[in-house]
Amino acid sequence: MQRANQHRTNAGRLCGAVAFAFVVVVHTPGVPAQTAEIRLAALPAASTSDTVTTLPTSSTQFLNDASFVVEVWVQTTNVNGLSSVSADIAFTSALADGTNITHSATFNMLTAGTINNTNGTIDNLSGSHLGPCSDAVAVSPNWARVAILNVTASASGTLLLQAGPTGSAIYGTAICSVGNIADAQIAFGSVSVDLAECLTNANCEDGQFCNGAETCNLTTFTCQPGTPPSCNDGFACTTDSCDPQANGGAGACLYTPNNAFCTDEQFCNGAETCQPGNPGANSLGCVAGTPPTCNDGIACTVDACDPVANGGAGGCVYTPSDALCDNMSFCDGMETCDAIQGCLAGVAPCTAECEHCVESSDACELCILDLDASGVMGTGDFSVFAPCFGACYSTGHPCLASNFDGDAGGCVGTSDFAAFVGCFGFACGQCTNCAGPGGGGLVSAAGSLDGLDSPAVFVRLIARRAPSTADILESLPQSEAASAVGERVHFEVWAAMESAGQPPDVGLASAYVDLRLSRRRLVPLEVVPSDVLGLFASQSISPVDAVLRAVGGCAQFDGNGVGADGNWVRVTTVVTRAVTPGRTRVTVGSSDELHGFSRVGMFENVDPSLIDFNGVTVDVHKKVRRVGGGR
Repeated sequence: MQRANQHRTNAGRLCGAVAFAFVVVVHTPGVPAQTAEIRLAALPAASTSDTVTTLPTSSTQFLNDASFVVEVWVQTTNVNGLSSVSADIAFTSALADGTNITHSATFNMLTAGTINNTNGTIDNLSGSHLGPCSDAVAVSPNWARVAILNVTASASGTLLLQAGPTGSAIYGTAICSVGNIADAQIAFGSVSVDLAECLTNANCEDGQFCNGAETCNLTTFTCQPGTPPSCNDGFACTTDSCDPQANGGAGACLYTPNNAFCTDEQFCNGAETCQPGNPGANSLGCVAGTPPTCNDGIACTVDACDPVANGGAGGCVYTPSDALCDNMSFCDGMETCDAIQGCLAGVAPCTAECEHCVESSDACELCILDLDASGVMGTGDFSVFAPCFGACYSTGHPCLASNFDGDAGGCVGTSDFAAFVGCFGFACGQCTNCAGPGGGGLVSAAGSLDGLDSPAVFVRLIARRAPSTADILESLPQSEAASAVGERVHFEVWAAMESAGQPPDVGLASAYVDLRLSRRRLVPLEVVPSDVLGLFASQSISPVDAVLRAVGGCAQFDGNGVGADGNWVRVTTVVTRAVTPGRTRVTVGSSDELHGFSRVGMFENVDPSLIDFNGVTVDVHKKVRRVGGGR
């Protein structure tokens, strides 16, 4: 009969039918009692195999909020093995919930099982094995896992899970090719698990330092509150507390320095601070202060800290000292110190009409530019000045003794002329502006070129076949870079003043340059002075080492000089004749100390470093060829 049933079972499998369709029968006499046994095992995680010879050891304790598994295992003493397993499981619903059921790979056919957390039951937990009886499923000593029940604890107490019969006519536990086993022949197991608030101290820790370390009572398995820590760093100048928000919300002792606990109320020894970790701190944690630096930013005050000032609390005291303002100069008067404004300029001692100050003798003398003592700076003075212009003299020479050397340079040159022309036409009553170096108001009014870092004067050399028709132009004439042998080439020197950052309305009093050329290509014929810079004009055509030196002149006595209106001024024109073909370069540069660029009313020449010079290249051909000019 067994072989026939097995044959029919295999035939049914071949035909796609379920093998158990022929074997669901009730138990017949002769089957031993307790043919099958169903056991439960509570575990932290599912076992790794569906078949074992030794059941996994069930855990007895879990936390009351833990998630764990209850595995359902089965074993039979019948050599045919089991083809299906079914059971109901009751559990304490007040302590845990079943979340889901996972059937094993062995009993993965005709699976069933319904979780009822309200009643605390799992109904018809069933599964079948589709395979021949030769598989001998769950035959002792082997155990086969039927399913895994996922459980989540929800309260403390003893959780009991008890397996039992289903009472279902559909689902049962059956022996392969024999049929369902009677409930009386199945030993149903149970498992008991204690669900506790804690099992170790770590289960009670809330991660908050400030309420102390919680512990687990291993008798009642309940958490006990901790003892809050005593925060004390041993330093009196700190405010000690436990901040539950510190340390990323975990809480920590805070020792906040409080400088108020250290102060001695005395300003002059500095502000004491609370720095317990500083090696220089005292037993209170206080560090002595750094005495203050008393500095009011006024250079002429004596700065000090007086401990008795401010009612004994101490304070900075700033005492004005006139001596710190004295520049040791007689001619600008006695300087004084103001506690707020600093040094105040003194009152010039030489204020009488036509009087000027001589620093070397600490004395007031008459105006140096009224050379003929007429009370007016005019042509009479110029007649005395002119013979001395353009030379250097030894000490005691009449030109120096007469104070023509206004800039005290040992020579009478363009810088002295600049001062003279600025005063030309002034009456003696106005000559406080023309007193001379260090005492002349005009110098201060006009300003100085000291400290400039960009060109103050631009000088451009232009090559022309024919001279320009005007001495003053808004823009430079076009340079012609080609000429033919035998033709004349006019080299025009033009100058313009940079207006940005310069004193207004103070033009050029003089302009002189050195012009360098190649005599192999060009022969100088004549120097044609400019009408606007015609005084003391150089007309030399005898170059030394191919250099025409001190080419230029001085301005007429028109008050403001030339070149202060943004226009270009022609300084001079050097006329040459081209003699041999080829390319040649002609340049201009600064001249000697007697001949330079000076500005009206200023006892100084413009520093050559503040003058922007250029050059021009000319191609001399046998036949004229016109090419656009360039620098």
